Amino acid sequence: MIYRFLLLLATIIFIVNLYVLPTFFSIEPNRTGTFIGLIIIIVIINHLLNNKVKN
Repeated sequence: MIYRFLLLLATIIFIVNLYVLPTFFSIEPNRTGTFIGLIIIIVIINHLLNNKVKN
């Protein structure tokens, strides 16, 4: 359940950082938002790989 929330959070971060801010507010995408989104996705992938190894 928490990993679905993290995936949703990472998706929102990417959409806001790479599309909404540059389009509507003329703010360039920053590296911090992208970095946080990538870290969240790495945590999710790590969890999925650990579950696959257990099974």
